[in-house]
Amino acid sequence: MRDLSPRLPCPVCVGVQLGKTRIGAGGELVLDHCARCGGIWFELGEVQRLRRLQPDMLWSRIGERAAVSRTQCHSCHAPLDRDAEACASCGWRNALECPQCLHAMTAEVHDGLRLDACRNCRGIWFDRAELAAIWRASVDASGRRAAVAAGPGLTPGDGALIALDALTY
Repeated sequence: MRDLSPRLPCPVCVGVQLGKTRIGAGGELVLDHCARCGGIWFELGEVQRLRRLQPDMLWSRIGERAAVSRTQCHSCHAPLDRDAEACASCGWRNALECPQCLHAMTAEVHDGLRLDACRNCRGIWFDRAELAAIWRASVDASGRRAAVAAGPGLTPGDGALIALDALTY
């Protein structure tokens, strides 16, 4: 099944468009994913839809990465650490533009992870490392508390999805 919706620009990689990645048995969830840096754009409501799927469905489509992709400064194109406040070469403030509505996104730090959220359209950008760290959070205390609160039937990956869901608010 071919998706005809417009391809969005990667907010991290200069000049790269996000691909469409279908998740689920029938491809019912279409996520915008960067093949270069491994980041994923979640539009409003997509995290909740992802919660209905098995975590391995996402990873089988996205795949693991051996190395973290470095980005370029959007002003001078010098190599830039994604978590840097500003470019050491030119001073450009490391702030991403929303791929959907083109407003400036707000960088927020939650439990040591830098997340870029658009206050206008309420989408959220996850770098590959951030998404992997959130998925690993299924074994942390919040995942265990959620499992106790939810009762029987909660799967091991659900704790991470609960954390992911909470971060998107």
